[in-house]
Amino acid sequence: MKKRFLLAFATLVVFGLLGFLLVTKKGPSAGVDLVIDYKNSQDLKLYDLSETQGDGSNKFISEITSSGSGIKILEDHSYKITYSGAEGFAGGEMVFGPVHEKTYSVEIDPYFSDQKLSSLLEGKELGIHEAVKKNFQHINLYEIQPGKLYRWGEWYGTTLKYVGNDTFNGDVLRVVLKHEQEGWQVKTEIPDITLSKQIFPDIPVDVLRAVNSL
Repeated sequence: MKKRFLLAFATLVVFGLLGFLLVTKKGPSAGVDLVIDYKNSQDLKLYDLSETQGDGSNKFISEITSSGSGIKILEDHSYKITYSGAEGFAGGEMVFGPVHEKTYSVEIDPYFSDQKLSSLLEGKELGIHEAVKKNFQHINLYEIQPGKLYRWGEWYGTTLKYVGNDTFNGDVLRVVLKHEQEGWQVKTEIPDITLSKQIFPDIPVDVLRAVNSL
């Protein structure tokens, strides 16, 4: 009787373990069709961030040699595409995933390089500063500092250094402008020490972050 009980108990334990393994076993990841469109960039490489190679680096998947090409990826993995910019354009990387779609498209369209943006700014900055002066009533208390162009040259950011007589005011204010049909338009109606997306929702986050670092 005791042996039969032990045998029955052992059988239940074995089937219980098998059931647990069947429920918890992770099946193979579903395949996703990744479509990569790009322009003004080259030397594109795809890496799997969820797997590593022998040296500990991210697993290299494939080179991307033509825009619009497709490749199979796993839906529960994260990936990175690195690229070099064509002449006058910046290089960079794009990270994405996991992807829970049958088809997933990414578009790589890099901004101008710092060198090209600097060349575009030559001869234009004085005119941009005039637009700043027209928008701020107390601009005579500030000195407009050299700034930078961003993205494709349509965004500009700079700082205002206080030069008034108030010894307790050492604030450096930040200003952002955008080039539109009417010319350079100030997008920070009230310049501030730090620019936030909550106060200036129409200014791209990457531009805000760059200007805040000036």
